[in-house]
Amino acid sequence: MSLFSFRIRRAERDEETDRARFARLQHVLDEIGEEMAGEIDGLQKRYEDASSDAAYAQQALEEGRAGGEVSPRIDDLTDTIERYFKRIALLKSEVDFVNRLREDVNAFTDANRIGAAQKPSTDASPR
Repeated sequence: MSLFSFRIRRAERDEETDRARFARLQHVLDEIGEEMAGEIDGLQKRYEDASSDAAYAQQALEEGRAGGEVSPRIDDLTDTIERYFKRIALLKSEVDFVNRLREDVNAFTDANRIGAAQKPSTDASPR
């Protein structure tokens, strides 16, 4: 057995592995972004519905058309609206974070020419 019998993988195989890995990472980030967008859309609709309900209940209370059960309902709706508002704000922050991750992944793959045809360096310095 030779002392130097170890083998090195082909550069093409390493490039394929890197491309696949970073494509998978981008796909996961896309899926997460879509999940967040869907959650924001659903919460936004419920937020608007709760705001409308609270406005109608408040108007009925002010006009004397509501019974005693309306005031606690307004309080519940106010709490619900506040929770929706906070959750939407957090999700928007998370979306921004995921978008920054996407940008970082793109910058990394561009800087390291992952996923692009490998070109020889024009740098004349010795390696």
